[in-house]
Amino acid sequence: MKIFPVKAVAEIDAYTIENEPILSVNLMERAARRLFDQIKERYAGRWFLVLAGPGNNGGDALSLSRMLTLNGFRLRRFC
Repeated sequence: MKIFPVKAVAEIDAYTIENEPILSVNLMERAARRLFDQIKERYAGRWFLVLAGPGNNGGDALSLSRMLTLNGFRLRRFC
């Protein structure tokens, strides 16, 4: 897994939105879905703490927390 600086992530998101094309909200949903798919396989039955900051990363976190909740995971969410 590669870890990118914040500026690079913003540039990658902007490029994807412009060239795929995909709406920003759908890109957030896609990111959250991919993470959720990994979590549900590996961490069923565990508690989660979701911290959601401002911006698109916060949107990703809120989407993920919604998916976790709807699928019976227990969690605490802080925004």
